[in-house]
Amino acid sequence: MEMVKLVGCVGDADNARRMESGAMKVAVQTVKAVKNTNRKSVHGMADNPRGRLLSEAAKLFRDKGYERTTVRDIAAAVGIQSGSIFHHFPSKEAILYAVIEEVIRTNTERLRLAAGNERTATAQLRALIRQELVFIVGDTREAMSVMVQEWRCLS
Repeated sequence: MEMVKLVGCVGDADNARRMESGAMKVAVQTVKAVKNTNRKSVHGMADNPRGRLLSEAAKLFRDKGYERTTVRDIAAAVGIQSGSIFHHFPSKEAILYAVIEEVIRTNTERLRLAAGNERTATAQLRALIRQELVFIVGDTREAMSVMVQEWRCLS
């Protein structure tokens, strides 16, 4: 109903109902798309030791912030000793960089595929918007949040 008020300021109630109905369709399609994502990944990261480490780091960076998350926190979440992390990454900052790089790589490829499956510009735009919603609420949500909030911690 909030949407009706907001749109009512610039349009009519019928327009608001059309927008609300369209938003519901996109939300349903988004949930279906999230359920159909590749199951060979962990939160959008590869299902291997490095990917699991990045996935856990993304969750911790999102929940605690980059500055307050320690290498020990990440190691504990993955179930390894803190020194073992340095087999994969030289520093905590390198982990943050890898989380951001991986989510950009993964989501860019998903955008290419989504747009490539459509014939018209309008359908491509809708597919891209739908895919962006999947990023925000789907398997890459932790890494997306980290990318938006913690990129400033990179030197």
